[in-house]
Amino acid sequence: MFADRESTTTREKPFAVAVLRIGSHPLLYSIVTILAIGALVFFLAIAPLVHMLQTGGAASKSDALARNNTAQNALAAQKKLTDAALSISSADREMLNYALPDAPDAPGLAVIMKSLAAAAGVKLTSFDVSEPSASDGSSSGAVRQAEITIALDLVTYDRLKIFLTSLENSLRIFNLKSLTFSPANGSAGLQIESYYLNNT
Repeated sequence: MFADRESTTTREKPFAVAVLRIGSHPLLYSIVTILAIGALVFFLAIAPLVHMLQTGGAASKSDALARNNTAQNALAAQKKLTDAALSISSADREMLNYALPDAPDAPGLAVIMKSLAAAAGVKLTSFDVSEPSASDGSSSGAVRQAEITIALDLVTYDRLKIFLTSLENSLRIFNLKSLTFSPANGSAGLQIESYYLNNT
């Protein structure tokens, strides 16, 4: 037990001696303090700053230049689009307004479907236009949808093919949603999506 106390005392003595020696030498104490503060400043301030300035860092010059170039390219592309939009002729504007009007235009759609049916040699027996409910998300955004439901009579495979080709080539934008064809009855039912601009 006496030997344990003696070993503990001998372990504590070197630390006490070191403290006394530093205390008795103010110059040494000052140097140790300056070195400790310098190490803290280096690891807490200088090293993170250097890391920020390196490639991939928050303040990297090369990364900032790359971001600037990307922004300049995006701005140039936007300017080209603006110039192209301003250079559109009145005839082209009318064509665009026809292809994507600012309203569902049910009477216009009825005329288009009737003329497409007549050109294909089929008879348009029913026509209905409705807008999807707001809950399905298609009524929001810059472009909205109008759903057209039509029924055709006197339909053969060839005539249906002509009707669908004419629908596809129409200047007005259409999307075929569903098709039912009964060759025995010579009838067909189609659900078609039409689009218009939301200016509200």
